[in-house]
Amino acid sequence: MMVRIQNHADSIDKTSMRIRTVALWVTAANAFATFVVMVVAFVTTIFVGPTAARIVPGLLLTLVLIAWTQSAYWLLMRLLRRERSRIRSRITSIGSLIIVGWSAIVLVDAFLIRPDPQSPLILLFLPFLQWIGCIIVLLADAVVARFELHQEARPHVWNLKTRLKMILLAVAVTFAGWWLIQRPSNEREWEPDLATLPLCKFDGNTVSIQNVRNTEYRSAEDYTTAYDDRTFDLRRIQSADFIVVPFQSVNAAAHTFVIFGFEDGGRVAISVEVRRERGESYSPFRGLLRQCELMYVVADERDVILLRTKYRNDRVYLYPIRASREKIRDMFVSMLRRANQLRDQPEFYNSLTNNCSSNILKHFNHVNERKLPANLKVLFPGYSDRLIYDLGLIDSQLPFDKLKHQSEITEKANRFANDVEFSQLIRK
Repeated sequence: MMVRIQNHADSIDKTSMRIRTVALWVTAANAFATFVVMVVAFVTTIFVGPTAARIVPGLLLTLVLIAWTQSAYWLLMRLLRRERSRIRSRITSIGSLIIVGWSAIVLVDAFLIRPDPQSPLILLFLPFLQWIGCIIVLLADAVVARFELHQEARPHVWNLKTRLKMILLAVAVTFAGWWLIQRPSNEREWEPDLATLPLCKFDGNTVSIQNVRNTEYRSAEDYTTAYDDRTFDLRRIQSADFIVVPFQSVNAAAHTFVIFGFEDGGRVAISVEVRRERGESYSPFRGLLRQCELMYVVADERDVILLRTKYRNDRVYLYPIRASREKIRDMFVSMLRRANQLRDQPEFYNSLTNNCSSNILKHFNHVNERKLPANLKVLFPGYSDRLIYDLGLIDSQLPFDKLKHQSEITEKANRFANDVEFSQLIRK
């Protein structure tokens, strides 16, 4: 009987060892794959191309990015190498497999199933979630380690530490569970100016857009929301303008949108925005916690420009996009189809990976011969005009600072707010 029990214990120990070995190899493989993707698809843009940085800042940035994207893997491999009891070894091994396996699924989806030039940016956001998983594994391991000590041999202060770690573990698990059950929805009590989604219907070379916003503002908070329906001939599309509205407090932050123009003088703006609930204000932190939905606002250009220049006292910059009519048409259609998609399949806004600029820059791939590379400027919309300047998507004959100064339309928009030739006057 004793021999049978001993053989069973040895079998369990071997199983734990195999699980730990598999977890270690899988973690190392995922870390190597992440490193390769970083170097090939992202870090190279720091030194090569129109957005290249100087050597020393580029090297420092490279080291920081590699350390950040590898940090969770390094911690997991260190935990897996430590000798532990059978239970603690299994907790660490299984936890590592879950974290690394989920990370591998995200990477495969981003780079193989749904590849996009901006996919490498997911590598900068992924470690946040990996570290949440690592904290849960660490806390679970610490709690089990305390319980393995004999009760009488445990000092009182250790009991307090154990209780504290159990509380922290419960909080971490609760947060992870809360995160996972969040689901985006179009059925909420929205702010009136964000309550109605656009609907775009295509018929050959014609597109009919229902619910084009055309709000009458008395102040930023006091307004009468109105909508109309408009029909455009896609063969008559003529121009596109990239609009940048820097935040007053943070230069790196900004709102961006695009205005499309047609031969008959008609114009329509498409703005990617946070869909705020009634009484809710924008918060970048909440935007990271799956608390805000994403929407495409299709509006009259006076609506979106004057709201910012006249009633929010923001500075607004307008840059004509350099592209053929065919490319501009492709971009316009892709943005309208994306608006329809969000109507049927709501998504969460994310302050880093699914914001106004990251979405618009993806649409820019329809007008640019070269695909936009993954670049840190994508994460900071305040620098998006410099990014497309470096890529040649706007006039690059003038120095950027001079071009930006000439492109500000704040004063002109306020001066000609009620002029029938508003569109022409703000572009002179």
